Amino acid sequence: MKNFMIISAIIGFLATAFGYWGQYTEAGNKKYDEMAGMIPAFAYYLGIFLLIIASIAGAYLQLKSK
Repeated sequence: MKNFMIISAIIGFLATAFGYWGQYTEAGNKKYDEMAGMIPAFAYYLGIFLLIIASIAGAYLQLKSK
């Protein structure tokens, strides 16, 4: 479970960073315009979802260890 939490957090952070770059920066908007902008948008929300899952898994491990 700890490995799952770490991997989810790393992938979530990277996906969120990519999604932010693709949606909210000038360079990202040039690279991903119009319909291609769905790729960073999906990555952004997937990354946030994975970070939430990793947080819940971490909280569960903390509660379980007590």
